[in-house]
Amino acid sequence: MTDQKRYGFIPALIGVAMGISISIGIESRNPLIPVITCLVGIVCFLVYRRRVKEPIHDERTILIHAKASSATFAIFVLGSFLVGSVMLMMDRMGYTGYYQIGSTIFVMANIFLILHFVFRSYYRRKYGG
Repeated sequence: MTDQKRYGFIPALIGVAMGISISIGIESRNPLIPVITCLVGIVCFLVYRRRVKEPIHDERTILIHAKASSATFAIFVLGSFLVGSVMLMMDRMGYTGYYQIGSTIFVMANIFLILHFVFRSYYRRKYGG
């Protein structure tokens, strides 16, 4: 197995182990387990990353990550606005308790949009464009 394939597999394995142990910590109501698990997982990931010798990212992988991030962002924001609208309409139709949820979803979608435009203008200035 090459370093590039291993670089995708081992962090995923670390993430799964972290997720399982964090859920165990939450179920057992022990806050120390998730904290220790996150610290150990971060250390394992950093140690593994330093051991990788060959380049991990090239122009193609950077382009793939950029396109995937852009599509994920667009789908999430549009879905958030749609779900928020449905929640607010349900509250106006007489179903109680949906106003706060819908408003929260709208606020989160707006925060994501603001962050997107802030970083977009920052990188536009940094790299030109």
